[in-house]
Amino acid sequence: MSHTKIYRVPAAGPVSEHSRYPNSWGSAAYIWVSLCNAHYGLPGWSSLPDIQLLWDLAKHPAVPRHQQIALKATFDMVMVRRENLGEVIEAFGMFYRDFPPGDHACSIPAQSENLRVLFQDPDCFAVCWQQTTTCRYLWQVPYNEDSRPYDLARDEGHWFLFDEESK
Repeated sequence: MSHTKIYRVPAAGPVSEHSRYPNSWGSAAYIWVSLCNAHYGLPGWSSLPDIQLLWDLAKHPAVPRHQQIALKATFDMVMVRRENLGEVIEAFGMFYRDFPPGDHACSIPAQSENLRVLFQDPDCFAVCWQQTTTCRYLWQVPYNEDSRPYDLARDEGHWFLFDEESK
């Protein structure tokens, strides 16, 4: 079964897996389905005529900020600095209240608990996600199982969620 991973990112050195959640449909897919239903009246992203419509919700003025943050946390190569984890935890909590999962898998509360742990870790510079293990390994260079872990001090391609808001 697929799963979602949260990685602990030091300021220098390899990222390391901090926690994992079975059934990756409970992470990014839960967020995407919820947003497609709420903002487009559609059952999921596969019903969209263009997937860009989903990604555009991350900057759409009618979408509440906490929903934008939750969506951006699902984007490839995103990192969140430790000092910003409180805002992500709060956004996840509000998102969960907006969209109770019902029968849909949902790991958002468990992720929030682990983000709280990382928020208290002075050696954690940032966190990042592998939303599903059914796609390329984002935090391995060169993105496969037989490669080295990503290192913030020497690898490129990542971006920080809250830095993007200032652009």
